[in-house]
Amino acid sequence: LSAHLVFTTCPAASATVRNGSGANALCFAALPPVLGSAWSATVDASGHPGASATAIYAHVLPDSGTFLPAGELLLNLSSPRIFVSVRPGSGLVVHNGTIPSSAALAGVTASLQGLVLGGGLELCNGVDVVLGY
Repeated sequence: LSAHLVFTTCPAASATVRNGSGANALCFAALPPVLGSAWSATVDASGHPGASATAIYAHVLPDSGTFLPAGELLLNLSSPRIFVSVRPGSGLVVHNGTIPSSAALAGVTASLQGLVLGGGLELCNGVDVVLGY
């Protein structure tokens, strides 16, 4: 009697800051998204006069090089949108939720970008994430 087991490693959750050409303020931060766990990200609107809310957009694909009056767009808006989170606030605004505990999500990647709303739109840096353990 013999048995052979094959183990595959589960991808590690990660969050990597990306800022394209460096034109945007580094005002967005996100924790690595661990499957089955609480997740949070912050948008710092304290340096933006008139800020009243912040948002996080998540799309499947990253992009850069598209410049708008608000800053450099770091998401490929033609790729599928994964989620949007909007929260009121004018200082350090926390966005949070729970990552589902599904092995099917292990290794899924997404590109996120923070925005400051109110007093004019401002695009923050991006964060590229990998869902994992």
